[in-house]
Amino acid sequence: MVAEIGYNATMGHHLTTNQVDLNQLDPKIFESYVKKLGFDSAYALMNAQITSASAQAAGVPYPYPSFRGTVGQALRPFRSTGASTPRATAATAAATRPTTR
Repeated sequence: MVAEIGYNATMGHHLTTNQVDLNQLDPKIFESYVKKLGFDSAYALMNAQITSASAQAAGVPYPYPSFRGTVGQALRPFRSTGASTPRATAATAAATRPTTR
């Protein structure tokens, strides 16, 4: 009697899609402005300069005294990067993931 058994599988956990923007404004912060101002006004506020009257009226804090930029940029985690935003890649995710062996 001859028997042959085979098994083939592909499995993935915590796969990255390069869709995660590490410099994205926290949705909770945006939602707090939506509750105060309404969606359209909050959206316009995020594109307004930090020195604008609407930003001052909304009480948007300056991240540091010499900051110049938009409200949305001021509220981001990495506000000094400007237009270029760091993205999570498989390499950065693997580098920051704790390993257990």
